[in-house]
Amino acid sequence: MPGTMPGLGLDQFDEFGSEGTIYGLERLTLNNGLQDPSLLDMCLAYDLFHDAGLVAARCSFAHVTVNGNDLGIYMNVDSIKDPFLVRNFGSAAGNLYEGTTADFRENWIGVFEKKNNEDGSELNAVAETLLIEDDAQFLTAIATVIDMDKFMTYWALSGLIGDWDGYAGNANNFWLYNNPSTGLLEWMPWSLDDVFGRANPFSAFGTSSVAPTIFDNAALPHRLWQIASVRLQYEERLNELLDTIWDEPALLAVLDEREALITPIA
Repeated sequence: MPGTMPGLGLDQFDEFGSEGTIYGLERLTLNNGLQDPSLLDMCLAYDLFHDAGLVAARCSFAHVTVNGNDLGIYMNVDSIKDPFLVRNFGSAAGNLYEGTTADFRENWIGVFEKKNNEDGSELNAVAETLLIEDDAQFLTAIATVIDMDKFMTYWALSGLIGDWDGYAGNANNFWLYNNPSTGLLEWMPWSLDDVFGRANPFSAFGTSSVAPTIFDNAALPHRLWQIASVRLQYEERLNELLDTIWDEPALLAVLDEREALITPIA
């Protein structure tokens, strides 16, 4: 059953006589699918981020046994380390941050985990830019620190798949990387085990009059959503995703194939 065993991070393979890697990987990150009883949501969500042209972890299934004890199916996702950065960005020289309940709001910015530096200047630049009251000046300034085209895709796709526990919805479960080739911050999704299933993504629910395809709880999307031109851009990007990567018959066929693969074990 998903979530009955802890997630696992494995490294130091050379302690047992190997060359220090398994299939070229120095580390394995195995997610237990805590909030995904189907075991199908996570890899499909990562696939969609890839299809949208964004950097995201690769995802596959792993049947895990330990000393003869069957732990069942885990999701094997890329570890966000230097090899991942080199493969996707061509360089690991940029600053990397992990966001777990972290944001650019006052008293939240210190929660970002600095993974390969002690600088944090990009984070402070975003926080300062968010204080600009004039919309035109804000949009100009924010584009000098964030890849806004990619962020709009990340934001819209997060809404489309119902990633309520990601950055836009809950200021949680995301990575930031300062791409050395552009000098701009890019968002990467993480821990996509609770998507696709909270409600109909195209209708309002509860007492809200806003469809849950729009998450604006974190500082950046909240500021952006106050600007009429950005709201139009968000709608356009959402429609672009629906017209390009949201091929429902193809997605259902992938789910059927993967369900057949894991059912004998899961």
